[in-house]
Amino acid sequence: GAHARLGYGAGHYFRAMEGLDASGLDVVCNLFPEQVDGVYSTAFNEFDCDFSHWGLARMASSAAQIDPKKEGRTLCEAFGAYGWGEGLRVMKWITDHLAVQGVNIITPHAFSPSPFPDPDCPPHFYARGQNPQFRHFPVWSRYACRLLGLLTGARHVSPAAVVYHAEAEWGGACQPFEKAVKALARRQIDCEVLPIDLLVKPESRAENGVLSAGGLTFRALVVPYSQFLPPAFAEKLVQFCRDGLAVYFTEAMPERAYFGGEIHLPGARAVKTEELANALHGAADVACDPTSPDLLYSHWTKDGKDIYFFVNQSTRSAVDTCITFHDSRAAAVYDPMSGRAERPRQDENRVRLALAPWESRAVVFGENTEGLPEAEYPHEETLAAEFSDGWAISIASSAEYPHFTPTPFTRTGDMARPGFLPDFSGTLRYERTFPLEQARDMTLDLGDAYEAVSVWVNGIPAGEMICPPYRVRLGADMLRAGENRLRIEVTNTLVKAQHRNPFDRYFPQDPTGLVESVKLYTR
Repeated sequence: GAHARLGYGAGHYFRAMEGLDASGLDVVCNLFPEQVDGVYSTAFNEFDCDFSHWGLARMASSAAQIDPKKEGRTLCEAFGAYGWGEGLRVMKWITDHLAVQGVNIITPHAFSPSPFPDPDCPPHFYARGQNPQFRHFPVWSRYACRLLGLLTGARHVSPAAVVYHAEAEWGGACQPFEKAVKALARRQIDCEVLPIDLLVKPESRAENGVLSAGGLTFRALVVPYSQFLPPAFAEKLVQFCRDGLAVYFTEAMPERAYFGGEIHLPGARAVKTEELANALHGAADVACDPTSPDLLYSHWTKDGKDIYFFVNQSTRSAVDTCITFHDSRAAAVYDPMSGRAERPRQDENRVRLALAPWESRAVVFGENTEGLPEAEYPHEETLAAEFSDGWAISIASSAEYPHFTPTPFTRTGDMARPGFLPDFSGTLRYERTFPLEQARDMTLDLGDAYEAVSVWVNGIPAGEMICPPYRVRLGADMLRAGENRLRIEVTNTLVKAQHRNPFDRYFPQDPTGLVESVKLYTR
């Protein structure tokens, strides 16, 4: 909360950013998969997930959207000080989270020129050739460039504005803005965070129930609980209410304005924070059936197109939902990881979206969809074979790759267990053959793996993945009747060999290798 506090903080984030060409933030081990609630300790601080996960990036991108000289630019230094336990799959998850909150420039931390191992805030991506995942780094960078390029130059569209709470905190009891942002986001209601300085300007006005401020429009205004409000803002709220704008206070109405002024706001309502999404349901930009607290979205306009970016922030649960938009044009679903666009199942303004854990997609209206293939959805598959034993497993460190040393192990499972390879950092190669009666289209499902994966079938590269889902389409042209050769390489992080630093002490280590049996399905 230092961004809104006097004395030891910036006092007011939006005022601090006022003179800059881009708004800025830093993500230093304060975003992590599944840690979306509560407070946890790191080497730096006690991190409040409500702010770090739900508020920080949205606050920064809002500053960029409402300030003309920033032209929507939001810059984040990311990935630093997580320790060697952070690999490319967590980097992908952080990238999704930042992008869906409006961050469109990421400065990766860091490539260290110091001798290895540099104790300063690992991970380091090249690490003098010691980081085994570095050869997979382009998978992340290509993904980030596609995704952030899609959002660069776009304008954010959101149904609600949430008031930045700094002035309320300076003199009384208040609720920080991120509580309201979180309550709305978990129900797929996007918002912008607006400072009072902007809202009290003469050009910020309400007309026919629509608020115009900072070049954006909103159908509702949310004021987090504030015991006291600045008098100028209290007067502006009165005008907003008279002009038909839906104004909601979380928890309770304010007691008065600073310096004793009474506040009478005809038409404004106080609602419990957990009921806020229900109150704003009619203003929502999209409607999901069923809804999921793990599904985050943001809406952007660019070059005549409407871009809705969706992220499944869960690492455990899939999302399969039908989304109702205020748009009935033909939609395209774009996957920034593969660069592929497809035609989804669509019924006028309803589009089906299915996201496995860790996945993201953009639904785009206004794109030419002729000739696009139809999107595939989860369906019943026929299990053709399952491989847990019979593997030839060999290993190579980053310095040794691609020269592998055989191991006595033959089964899938966590190779970081005692008695296996608990201190090994590098690449595990799994090799075997399997028979087929005839060549046909198939899907290879690796289950879970840790964590960067490359697959070859009969010497042909079939896929490279840095995060789940670890599924590879195998075309009939890759396979043949009779014996087929399968090679899978799985690369973990340096944490197994380099965990004696303060940054790796507060997150549990992941497993190593293929931790589940490998399954082959007919398609």
